[in-house]
Amino acid sequence: MLEVFFLVSNYKKISRDLLSYAFFSGIALGSLVSFPIFLFGMTNNVIYLFWFLLFVYPIISTWIYRKRVVSLDFRSSFSITFLTLLIAVFSYSIFLHFKGFSDFNFSSFIFSLTPLIAYSFLLASILKKQN
Repeated sequence: MLEVFFLVSNYKKISRDLLSYAFFSGIALGSLVSFPIFLFGMTNNVIYLFWFLLFVYPIISTWIYRKRVVSLDFRSSFSITFLTLLIAVFSYSIFLHFKGFSDFNFSSFIFSLTPLIAYSFLLASILKKQN
């Protein structure tokens, strides 16, 4: 029982700096993805840009944050990539709903997060920085 207490008390929370960085990074990615739809509509080039940004932007974002800190463990790297993608896809889905291209369905949004979780695990294992 005492051992469980020490395990719980040694739990390290995710820092506010990491959360705010991931939030603003997600907002920036959501804006970068939504802005071309606002200008050009839903064309094939805009969809290709969406997928390109969705795969490349979290790598760049995590790499920039990685240069700011001394060490970046797996959990922090996963948190940055997943929260960036989560906020970006959420804002993109809301934008598409207001633009009239698709209806926002929360259960389908939750199920669409599965590939993002897997991609975040992959990026976290590659982009972690040990001291």
